[in-house]
Amino acid sequence: MTLSSTGDGGRGSEQVNSHGSTDHSGQPTTNAYQPLHEPSDDEDEPVAIGQGPVVPRPIPTPENRIWIWVENDEFNIQNPVSLIIGSILKLMWSGGWQGWKYVPILHRERMFERFHKYCQWEAEEKDSIHSC
Repeated sequence: MTLSSTGDGGRGSEQVNSHGSTDHSGQPTTNAYQPLHEPSDDEDEPVAIGQGPVVPRPIPTPENRIWIWVENDEFNIQNPVSLIIGSILKLMWSGGWQGWKYVPILHRERMFERFHKYCQWEAEEKDSIHSC
């Protein structure tokens, strides 16, 4: 995923492009779908469930976070945001919870804090971003 900014730092200044190709086995050969993760001393090693190991990816600097907002109960750029959320869930789903409604509030808040390290929004949009 390539992020480029027009430099004005405002809403809509980010462009997201994902250029992917596949090898002969049909597997992606680009890092466009690699999970996002910030290694931390205060958490255990992530346990990958599913297709393979979780590869850490550096957190962007604050000025390079993608700008998001909610339109019609959806994120303005649904696909990149969904990839970020999915990666965070894979990395931080540490309990034997059967679904989202069983995840304790403390864990939900930690996941949202991690999400904010990859995306940015206007302060007045925080509640709608959080609920979406």
